[in-house]
Order: sequence, then structure tokens, then C-alpha cells
Amino acid sequence: MIQCRKPSIKSLELQKAGIELFTGSIKSLDDAAKALVVLETSLLTAYMGIFTFFKINEKLNSSHINEYLIIILLIWLLSVICSSLAFAPFKDKIDLNCVTEIEEVLYKISDRKKKYLLIGFILFIASILLSIGVLWFGSHSSSGIV
Repeated sequence: MIQCRKPSIKSLELQKAGIELFTGSIKSLDDAAKALVVLETSLLTAYMGIFTFFKINEKLNSSHINEYLIIILLIWLLSVICSSLAFAPFKDKIDLNCVTEIEEVLYKISDRKKKYLLIGFILFIASILLSIGVLWFGSHSSSGIV
């Protein structure tokens, strides 16, 4: 027979902190996804405003500039969609009397949110880099440097 010791106050506090960290991570992921969506849409609006106001697509020397811009916009919009999916509600029913089921559902929700948030973030970075690339290479080729 295995006898257990009474848990120390430190281990009970660590266990409590671990539970709070685990249950709070879903809210943290939601907050990060919402912040990313706000950032993406704000920068997309500014990006489109700059391109329209300064008529950059007419100034860049590339025969396929409109196609490049459409691809960048599609990647950017996919980023917004994925980031938005990160805080979409979970629709399955949970038996609140079953701790194991609650834990499994929390892991599923957390994994789904992490996946969509990561994809949205990667697509956002890609769209920014592609935008910079189009501006950089387009401006250099139109000035005769390249």
C-alpha cells in the first residue's frame, strides 16, 4: 500500500497557479487573436489608402503589379480570416460533471485557437514582407537602378 504525504502549501499554490494558467490561456489566445485582427485591418486600411492616394500601382514599373497587389491582398485577407477563426466560439456540449471531458475540451479549444492564431500571424507577416518587396523592387526598377 502506498501512503501519501499531505501536500505542502507550496505545491498546492503551484497546482492552483497551473490550473489558472491552463484555464486562462484560452482567454489569452482570444485576446491575442482580437488584437491581431485589429492590427491587420488597421494596417490593411492604411496600406490601401497609401496605394490609392499616392497611386503607387501606376508609378511602379511592372507589367504584373496589379496581380501582385491582388495576391498580397488575398494573403492579407486570409490572415484576417484565420485570426478571426481563432476566437470563434466552441459549439460542442460539455458534461460539466466530468473533469476528464472538460480537460479534453479545453485542450481541443486551446489547440484550435493556437493553430488559427499561428496561421493568421504567419500570413500577416508574409503579406507585410510581400508588400515591402513589391514597393522595394517596383520603386528600384522604375528609377532605373536595376
